[in-house]
Amino acid sequence: MGRWKSMALTYDALLQRALKRVSSQMDTSEGSFLFDAIAPCVAELYEAYLHIEELEKSVFADTAYGEYLERRTAERGIYRKPATYAIRKAYFNVDVPIGSRWSKEELVYTVTEKVQDGVFLTKASQTGAIGNRYSGELVNMDFIENLNSAVLGEVVIAGEDEEEDESLRLRYFSSFEKEAFGGNKRDYEEKIGCIDGVGVVKVYPTWAGGGTVKVRLLDAEYNVPSPEFVQTVQELVDPVDTSGEGLGIAPIGRKATVEGAEAMEVQITTQLTFKETSWENVRQDVEGVVEKYFRELRSKWSEDDVVVRISQIEARLLDIEGIIDVQGTKLNGSSNNLYLTDEQVPVLVGIK
Repeated sequence: MGRWKSMALTYDALLQRALKRVSSQMDTSEGSFLFDAIAPCVAELYEAYLHIEELEKSVFADTAYGEYLERRTAERGIYRKPATYAIRKAYFNVDVPIGSRWSKEELVYTVTEKVQDGVFLTKASQTGAIGNRYSGELVNMDFIENLNSAVLGEVVIAGEDEEEDESLRLRYFSSFEKEAFGGNKRDYEEKIGCIDGVGVVKVYPTWAGGGTVKVRLLDAEYNVPSPEFVQTVQELVDPVDTSGEGLGIAPIGRKATVEGAEAMEVQITTQLTFKETSWENVRQDVEGVVEKYFRELRSKWSEDDVVVRISQIEARLLDIEGIIDVQGTKLNGSSNNLYLTDEQVPVLVGIK
């Protein structure tokens, strides 16, 4: 294996190697009998070498992909997270039947549960993050008497796309760094992180004395989760009515409290200089790049304490077409970077 990998392995290189093994007294020029006999064999050999190279990649976790990576990670009890359906709240002026269907753009949402009068849970027809995307007026697909208003509201459980190879690979290698067992931090991180709709998990041991643990989390979109979703996770980790009895993920004798990350609302003020454009034209782009930056910070929240840096915001704003200068940027009225506690994540409330 090492010998052929060390060479510039091409079809032409293999062909020349094969032809050199033929006696110099024989005609091996292109079009000769020997050339035409050897060339197809070399082509098959070259294809076999390519398959061997792919096989080598599929054997090792750092280069494996798709099904081969899944088979490798399964040896550690780690499996690819499947795509999941978004669960959304919907608001109506009348009570609607369970099972009724409502369309929004290319998606259909089916009513699954009544929360209270006029408020229902709905499930997206398609798996993945697309189910989190839209909000606003719904179009009924079934006749509902006296219906005047139907609005798709907030995400309760975020839909997730199927886990990508790099995420699965990272979880596999991380499993060697810290062993998960018996309710240690890694155990909580792994098991809660595998719950549908959970994006980031942060564990705080003995937060209220011995035998207690607090878990804060973000949803699959790296947003502060809804109260309903937090309650769902709480019941899976350590049911409130039987706390400490080991009827959830938390082991016997451990009382676990689940909360969403604390939202630190951030108001940004800045002075922008435009070229051949205006604030109305770039406002959506400005909000988009800042939201993307905040989302990146939230996605890494479990690894590091979050610092919102003015230099990062200004650099990203300057990449927007039509903005030629940025100055005087402030975060919540301060010209300093914003240092958050280890329980906080940044949430943009406005830019002006």
